[in-house]
Amino acid sequence: MKNALLVNLGLLVVLGVAAGASKIVRLPFEVAIFGAAGFTDKAIVIIGMTQIMGAIMLLLPSARPHGGAVLAATFALFAVLTFMIGEIALGLVLLLPVAMGCVVVATNKVPESE
Repeated sequence: MKNALLVNLGLLVVLGVAAGASKIVRLPFEVAIFGAAGFTDKAIVIIGMTQIMGAIMLLLPSARPHGGAVLAATFALFAVLTFMIGEIALGLVLLLPVAMGCVVVATNKVPESE
């Protein structure tokens, strides 16, 4: 089980960095989906930076649950936008990283403050 959680964590880090980078460089597909929903280029870049920050947070044990929540939320946003433009298959695929982020949140405790 521990190995499966580590694989999930590693894959989510890679997905978060890749998804964030694709928004920062404004790949046409990302711009088309977010633009159709009324997001500006600046907002798309901010979402991309948020995804990369979430991926970095996954590498820090004390911030891991928060990173998982950030990535789950950003991938959920993209999934909803994808469903809205009629790309049902892609929207369903995007629910996988949402679930992966939820697993990270559920299996990592938020450290107690002293």
